[in-house]
Amino acid sequence: MLAKAPKKIAILICDDIRAEAGGKITISGVYSNGVYFNNDTPDNKLYTPQFAIYGLFESPDTDFRLSINIKSPSGEILVKGPDQDIKVYNNIPITTGLKFSGITFKEIGTHTVEFVFDGEKKITYKFEVGLLPPKLEKNEL
Repeated sequence: MLAKAPKKIAILICDDIRAEAGGKITISGVYSNGVYFNNDTPDNKLYTPQFAIYGLFESPDTDFRLSINIKSPSGEILVKGPDQDIKVYNNIPITTGLKFSGITFKEIGTHTVEFVFDGEKKITYKFEVGLLPPKLEKNEL
């Protein structure tokens, strides 16, 4: 069991993650400032056909179990990823990812990704879900 959660190196939210030959990882469609929908999108239709989470952490001193959750602004768990048993090798950083084939956000606001280590130690990453501002009218330019 881990004494504490490993140190975060990087966390990204994106459209897709793929493992490639030679140990490479392809990450595409990175959301830099949050997930935004057209301003005419009804609140109950905040759907993205693909959504992925990538995490890179310093190597801890022992193997551990990891789960990844996405929580809404009101604290509801929107997605609970499967538990993953992670093996630690030669002080190599831990790379993990979870890809969903579609997710519907039920609320606009700050959402949270939780990386849960051994069922109790957490590292969180917050991101916004919102609507894009309306387009400016030509006479407002």
